[in-house]
Amino acid sequence: MTEDLQTLDYFERKSKGFFRKQKVRIKHKLGWLGVPEIIPCRGFASYAAGQAFIAGALTEDKGLEKLDGKNTLGENILAMLKRYSGDQIPSARVKVELSNATKELVTEENGIFKTKLPVNFVRKKEKTRWLHYHAELMDKTGVGSEKYSAQGEILVPGSDARFAVISDIDDTIMVSHSTQTLSKLRLILTHNSRTRKPFPGVEAFYCALHLGGNGNDANPFFYISSSEWNLYDLIDDFCTFNKFPKGGLFAPRNTSGHFKFVETRWRKPRT
Repeated sequence: MTEDLQTLDYFERKSKGFFRKQKVRIKHKLGWLGVPEIIPCRGFASYAAGQAFIAGALTEDKGLEKLDGKNTLGENILAMLKRYSGDQIPSARVKVELSNATKELVTEENGIFKTKLPVNFVRKKEKTRWLHYHAELMDKTGVGSEKYSAQGEILVPGSDARFAVISDIDDTIMVSHSTQTLSKLRLILTHNSRTRKPFPGVEAFYCALHLGGNGNDANPFFYISSSEWNLYDLIDDFCTFNKFPKGGLFAPRNTSGHFKFVETRWRKPRT
């Protein structure tokens, strides 16, 4: 069996129901069937609790090239159609590793995986920093097939953080026309992460909040979006390109546990 057919067989085995299997076969015939891809969410950890919350999704990688502000209308539309044709992969085994802690998870019906892992911090009052974790697909997708893995990041607010900012994305920092269906659809289909517009002045305001009144703080940011996981990289690139403070990036529809964890583990503000 060729590698192409092995990939088709894997997606068919993971697809539940007649119509989902037919969708996989049609994409294969059109040359649109991708390979498994792990999308790691930028998570959150607490010095006080000694825990980290990790989440991500196992999806179909469409092999999309990163677009820029010079792409044609047709290229933007085709890229978005391919993006939305991708499927999330349920019932797959994913192993996550953070320092010396390891856990094997099974993706949910929507392809999501999430867990808490212990973190052994030497000191409890360190400055804000980022940790890295590793996620790897443990399923065999075919004989001799390559391993699919990804590196994720975890934000650990420290002693240089005086408060935290939790911000929506749609129509808060990114013009989305969420309540206007046709305008929203036009933006989604005809624009990409480099041509979507931020609200004027928000980036400077957020950077000022991040640095605090003395300019030396590292107040953490947590961004939330109601979008699906197939738009995660688009939102991430939008925030980076427009120079918003780097922070946790969550899709609350699928990782609601993140916010309960942030709320219960975030230390009380200093007086």
